[in-house]
Formats: sequence, C-alpha cells, structure tokens
Amino acid sequence: MSRRNGQWQNCKLIEQNEQAELSRDGPICLIVAPTRELVTQIYHQAQRFTHNTGITVARAYGEYNMHLNRSDIRKGCNILCACIGRLMHFIEEGDVKLDFVKFLILDEADRMLMDRNNSDILKLFNSPDLPDKQNFQMLLFSATLRDPIVMDLTQSYMKPDKCVMITATCQSNKRVIYKIYAVPSAPAKFKYLVKYMKQITEENGGEVPRTLIFVNKKVNTDRVAIECTTNGFPATTIHGDRGQHLREEALNSFRSGKTRCLVATDVCARGVDIKEMDHVINFDLPTDKDGFIQRSGRTGRTHKGYAMSFYYENDDKSMATEIARIISQNGQESPAFLDSYVQESDYNFGQAPDESAPVEANGYQNNNNDNGYGSGNGNNDDEWDTPSAASESQQQQQRESSNHGTSTATQAPQQSSAPVIPDASADDDWD
Repeated sequence: MSRRNGQWQNCKLIEQNEQAELSRDGPICLIVAPTRELVTQIYHQAQRFTHNTGITVARAYGEYNMHLNRSDIRKGCNILCACIGRLMHFIEEGDVKLDFVKFLILDEADRMLMDRNNSDILKLFNSPDLPDKQNFQMLLFSATLRDPIVMDLTQSYMKPDKCVMITATCQSNKRVIYKIYAVPSAPAKFKYLVKYMKQITEENGGEVPRTLIFVNKKVNTDRVAIECTTNGFPATTIHGDRGQHLREEALNSFRSGKTRCLVATDVCARGVDIKEMDHVINFDLPTDKDGFIQRSGRTGRTHKGYAMSFYYENDDKSMATEIARIISQNGQESPAFLDSYVQESDYNFGQAPDESAPVEANGYQNNNNDNGYGSGNGNNDDEWDTPSAASESQQQQQRESSNHGTSTATQAPQQSSAPVIPDASADDDWD
C-alpha cells in the first residue's frame, strides 16, 4: 500500500508500468538483506515473479564489480535487492535515489537492527531523500523477530497505528527433529562427526545425504571439510573470507547435489533455502538461541529434517537451558544433561574419552585445554583467531593430500607464538 494525498491506494507495479506511471529514476521497492547469498536468492526469486512484466530488478552487494553494478542499476531497478554497505555507498554517491520508495523491506531484520552495523540501517532510515514514514510501507521479516530492542527501534521508524504483526505460536519449526550429542572435548567432535556421517549415510541407503555443517570460525571450515572429504564425504566450504565467485560456486555445487556436504559459518544460517536439506549439523553450537533456531531452520522446511548438535559442556553450558527449552517447546524430549551436568555415560555416541588423552584422528590432543581448536570466548566467527604458521602450513598439506586421495590428518600440529591476526566477520557484505 502507498499513501498519496492522504488516501491509501493499492500500489500495483504492473498496472502502473502499463499506464506509464512507474518511475524509472529509482527503486519503488527496496529489499535489504544481511548477506550476499540471501540478496542473490531474493534477486533470482524477484526475477521469476517479474518475468515478462516489464518490471525491472537489480541487486547491489560487495565484490560485485562497481562499474558493472552501477550499469545494471541504471538499466532499471524498480525492485532493488541489496546489502546495506554497497547500498549506502550508492546512495551517498547519487547512484541510487530514494525519492520514489513505496516499500522498504528488511529481511532478517533482527540481525541487521541489532548487529554491529545497525548504524548503517539507521542512516538509511534517516536519509533525507527517503519519503516520510506515512508515505511508504515498511516490512520486517525474520523467524526470530521478538527482541524488545528491535521492537523499540522500529517504533521510531514505523507507523505505530498501522502495524500488523504475524507471529508463530512456537519459535521452532515442528518438522525439525533435534538431536544433541555430548562430546568429551572440542577435538573429539571430528571423530564424532565422521561416525555420525557414516550413520546417516547408511540410513540413506548408502548415499551421502545433503548435509549443512555449521562452525563458528572461518579458520575451521577447511579443517572440518578436509576431515569429511578424507573420510568419504566430499565437502566444500563457504565463509566471509572466500571470494564471491568461490562462495557462489560452493553454494551452487551444494544446491545441485554435486557436493553433498557444505561447511559454513553463519553466512548460511539465515534465509538460505536449499531443497532436500535433510540434515543440519552444529559442529559448533552458536552462542545465542536465535542462532540455534535459525541454523536448525535450514532443514525441515517442506518435510521432516534433522538438526544435530555437538554439545561440549566447557564451551556450551550457557546455551544448555535455552536449547532444552526450544526442544521441549517443540514437543520433543531434551537430553537430561542439558538440565544438569554431563556424565561420562552421556558420551554415548562414538567412543568414551580415554584418560590418557590420545591424539584424535584430526591430529589434535584429546584434552579440554585445546590450543589447536577455538574454544571459550573465541567461538564467534566475529572473534579474533590465533592460528600458527605451522597449522596453516599443515592445512595446505592436507588440501594437497586430499586432492591425491590421501590424508595427513593424523599429524599433530605444532604450536607457535605467531601474532594474533584478525578473523573478520563471516559477513563481509556490510563493507
């Protein structure tokens, strides 16, 4: 709906286009999403809906050649799908005009309003060229749009007397079947992962099921992918440090089924829709309940799906109550150790920990003071990482060996006092 001269009228882009009333000077509908993958997905869906209608669709995000991006927008952008960083750059440079916006849509609104760059979103809301809030419609979408901070922010930029909220009675999708496995150490996850992959592959008639595996640090995507690949479960990776063409190549390979496993940071946690996604694995648990719901929600979208998580008590205790509540609200029974403490008997998947702390198959010492695998405060993909030169060299050797069908995963990494280097956010699309 749009408001003109105080009267609400239907805003029908196709009819306006046929009557030559549709502006060509800027977007009528502006859709903002947090990641390039999500923007691209929305863009392709918009192209389908507007096929042969004369309505133009464009996109804007980081690593898209600036000159080509400008050229595409100038060809027509009745609907513009964008990441906030590139969008604000184009607005400030005068390449995108906001005067004619009738619809402003924020997908995964809670992440964008609460994330480190919500200042860019607020800058968009406060743009002098954006019509008054009485003259356009704002729509916020998210599966986890409940935080009071988000609602307080929106009250300032939305029409409080004209708000409609559509909420679900249960936060979690009822089609998602939750599984939680306690692990004795962070490195033990590698062994447990291989065992679980063998189990679900056997249950799937010997064919590796399409599986999305989440980690919290970009540096660990290759480690997990190598472990999967060398054990017969070919995997590719996606994270913020990969070039856009490599990210698209990995996602397309996964979507097509050519590659059956995708190891990803939270760049794939929200909104990404992949058919026949039967299994999601939280190799690392996220640090908040919304992340857990969003990741798990990549499966079970059209039929029953499984969301399995490894629970390492030293790192994940703060999440135990929330996870137990989510599982219980979904009508399922949560493991008893989430309400108390993990006992040795709870390590019922894979082998129980050995007191002598043997070297695991991935080359890491099986103990709780693990320096090779990120733990504690370093769980988030936004955190800084401390990989040594030796560990980076070993990863390269593992990649080369996996290309020749061999594995060096049993070689333990050497420690080094290499300086701390930043491990940037999984989502570089803000830039």
